[in-house]
Amino acid sequence: MIKILVDRVQPDSAKIEKNQNFDLILKKINQGNDKKSIPWFYGAIGFACAFIAILTVFL
Repeated sequence: MIKILVDRVQPDSAKIEKNQNFDLILKKINQGNDKKSIPWFYGAIGFACAFIAILTVFL
């Protein structure tokens, strides 16, 4: 681990600023990837609830 830190090339300030694209991050957060809007989410949750209900009734 020490060798990696010693031999590592330090990034300059231009490279750091290039990688700090907070506008893109905020855009992706606002765009969202809501799992509840995906159809398989409701299928999986529905199946799990039905399975638990059946187990509860028969056990």
